[in-house]
Amino acid sequence: MNNKSLLILFLALFYSSINIIAQTWSSVGMGINNSVFALAVYNSELYAGGIFSTAGGNTANRIAKWNGSGWSGLGTGIVGDVFALAVYNDELYVGGQFTTGGGNLGNCIVKWNGSSWSSVGTGMTNLPGYYSYVYSLAVYNGELYAGGFFGFADGNTANNIAKWDGINWEPVGTGITGATHSVSSLAVYNGELYAGGNFTTAGSISANSLAKWDGISWSEVETGLYGSNISVSSLTTYNDELYAGGQFSASNGNPSTNIAKWNGIAWSAVGTGTMDGGVAALTVYDEELYAGGYFYILGADTSVNISKWNGTIWSALGTGISGGLNPWVNALAVYNSELYAGGTFTNAGGHYVNNIAKWNSLTTEIEENFTNEEISIHPNPTLDFFTIETKSGKGVYQLYDIAGKLMQEGKILTLKFNIDLSIFNKGFYFLILLDGDKHEHCMIIKE
Repeated sequence: MNNKSLLILFLALFYSSINIIAQTWSSVGMGINNSVFALAVYNSELYAGGIFSTAGGNTANRIAKWNGSGWSGLGTGIVGDVFALAVYNDELYVGGQFTTGGGNLGNCIVKWNGSSWSSVGTGMTNLPGYYSYVYSLAVYNGELYAGGFFGFADGNTANNIAKWDGINWEPVGTGITGATHSVSSLAVYNGELYAGGNFTTAGSISANSLAKWDGISWSEVETGLYGSNISVSSLTTYNDELYAGGQFSASNGNPSTNIAKWNGIAWSAVGTGTMDGGVAALTVYDEELYAGGYFYILGADTSVNISKWNGTIWSALGTGISGGLNPWVNALAVYNSELYAGGTFTNAGGHYVNNIAKWNSLTTEIEENFTNEEISIHPNPTLDFFTIETKSGKGVYQLYDIAGKLMQEGKILTLKFNIDLSIFNKGFYFLILLDGDKHEHCMIIKE
């Protein structure tokens, strides 16, 4: 057996028990023509809500769904803006600032059963002269909770938070008041519902923009969060702790720049890097915590508007998300084992995207040469260059290092061409070939 065969055999045996992952950003079809504020998975499809009018080039008034290959609208959509999505009793609930959803009277909230829209009671209203908003939705103890900026739910006093049992809206204690009064995030942790936003009172107790509800009464979360123009925009659980993101500078007096964690007893900071800006979205993917917003994490691994936390350190996702006048990541969701980010941006990892992008984890097996009916790649391993042969003679290629950094990309213009690796170090590289909706990928070994 020659040295090359020995190398292939050794690597195949070594990596037989683990996966080698190439992580990259890519577009989601033709994307969405304006800002995305909410993402959720329902009936095996990804739903996006925001202030847009088209998705994938198709009419989609403020809400659209992605089936993995194409975008489509939901009936006549929403007349207004969508800020929150949640699944409850096998239906998708949509919250925001609107009076009509799918042709039905909405008043900030409507529901979709997969084929048609319907109202949710008479929805949320406010005192004359004030708009009403639903910013957040969550399921707790078998009921749907809605938080936002409103005075009434089904005509009953609700003070910015209410619960729906499938038939009626009810207040949650005496509600949440003070500051701008708004509730912008909800999450369940240790059997209690946590509410974050911009407020000073929950029920009858003092609460600095964060409070918890045990099903009967409100209580504070230590002394809460502090800062100028404070807001708690996102909440999620990770490694048995509650993470809060937003715009604040301290948690219980401890420096915590825009993100902090709560273990049920005390607050603490999340890492030592400086998160300069606001955190608008949090989710867990592939056993790590992902944060999106408008920020830079300055440190050994600078992150732009999105980053991941493994419990010890923050790490960048390629070159991050940027582009546009004020790039933000407003929403994160996991669909078909990939992480989707929605917001207001035009660039993800150096690729042009329209306000939504996905972070791919491409598992690649080691193989000496890659061949199918339309593509051949050889030699592999290689000392300096390898050859790509295609039947179509079109498309694009992208070459990444093992850390997910884009090393080279270009157009495929001929049936057969070479890619030179002579300037690169020895190691593993990941090749992705794209032709319309089709893609192939394999690992290239440079000896």
